[in-house]
Amino acid sequence: MLGMDDDVLIGVPRSTASRVIGVPERRLRDWNTAGLVYPSHEARVGRSLIWTYSLEDLVQGRVVRELEDRGIHVRVIRRIVESVRMLQQVLDLDVIRSEARARLARPAESYGRIERRTGVHGSRPVFAGTRIPVDTVRAYIEREIPDDEIFEAFPVLAVEDLEIARQHLAAAG
Repeated sequence: MLGMDDDVLIGVPRSTASRVIGVPERRLRDWNTAGLVYPSHEARVGRSLIWTYSLEDLVQGRVVRELEDRGIHVRVIRRIVESVRMLQQVLDLDVIRSEARARLARPAESYGRIERRTGVHGSRPVFAGTRIPVDTVRAYIEREIPDDEIFEAFPVLAVEDLEIARQHLAAAG
């Protein structure tokens, strides 16, 4: 399976790019002329010009197609694309994404704790640092749903959370 670092290894011809983006090849040529979507690599083979699109080019093409589908004028789309290109040159967006993911992560000290918060699920008990009601997870446990399926349904939960939910279930029963 390819990771984000391997995205730069992806290179597809115009025919594949048009299929992935969902537009005819002619549309890709028009976008290139209009300065909207460029192939990452061009090579001349004999009399043919071969265009190769990276994953980033494909994503940009999908964005342009979505904007066109919403009826946004090509001049506005061009300004958006130019702004994104400039932003990518000025800022390391991978670092920003990574920092955002880290800040969204649930603090480990909240694992295995239950709290009630005003305005969250009618002040019913939820797992600390989440909006997941304890009763919901207890219902999974009562139905004998395997832990891995519970974690799949609620990826922010930790083993300690399931333990405290089982304790509450035993105390209630």
